[in-house]
Amino acid sequence: MPAPDLTSADTHVNLVQRIQVLEQERDQLQTELRHANRAVDACVADLMRARQQLGDTSLALQLSQEQESRLMREQAILQERTRLARELHDSVTQSLYSLVLYSRALARLLPADIPTDAQDYAARLERLAQDTLREMRLLIFELRPAALAEEGLVAALRSRLESVEARASVEAFLEAPAEVNLPPAIEEALYRIAQEALNNALKHARATTVRVTLSVGGDSAYLAVRDNGAGFDPTAEHIAGLGLTNMRERAADLDGALRIESLPDQGTLVWVRLPLPADPQEAP
Repeated sequence: MPAPDLTSADTHVNLVQRIQVLEQERDQLQTELRHANRAVDACVADLMRARQQLGDTSLALQLSQEQESRLMREQAILQERTRLARELHDSVTQSLYSLVLYSRALARLLPADIPTDAQDYAARLERLAQDTLREMRLLIFELRPAALAEEGLVAALRSRLESVEARASVEAFLEAPAEVNLPPAIEEALYRIAQEALNNALKHARATTVRVTLSVGGDSAYLAVRDNGAGFDPTAEHIAGLGLTNMRERAADLDGALRIESLPDQGTLVWVRLPLPADPQEAP
């Protein structure tokens, strides 16, 4: 019998061992590859999150810059309005006031035997000067920043009466709580309605007395503006220019009610009721 070929057997064993080693290395490489894939996936996810955060940051920065730019423009507008109001007060208003005094003195100095037309013209000149002065004071007040947002409704109403009516020789009275805490939309509507009513009393009714009453009771806020002016017929068509439609629309927008009572030569009452939200968080 021939002797076994040890060289072939050894070679076979070596091949088997080599295959086993290669398989182990393959398994190890596959494991490392899976780890590497997971690491790559994690890096990709981190990169996506970083890009998203960068995009959010860029958007927030852009919005912040736009908001800052808007605030700067608004501040510039307010400063310009304030400057213009101050210049109008210091120059035009003083000149108009002097014109009122001179026209009044002229009317007193006219001789008694002067023609009636001349007396009428002098009286018209004084009324025109007074009306123009009232208009200018209204314009100056509207140019100045409103105190509503910063100081509240009561302070804004008081500022209006002191800045316009009192300087126009109109007796102005404000009856209101020391402080009221109303939703901003309610305060805005009440202030604008009061402003419209006061403008009418000053410019059209030629009132000498106005009284503003503000109260809060139950589930509603109430405002009344009463004057002793010329009055009018609220049902007449020609009163559309008095802003009554705007007042009614403001009240209706907040589910409120507005009533206007007036008769010729008997003054005017503007009364409004606005319901308050049961939940302050539901306030408009």
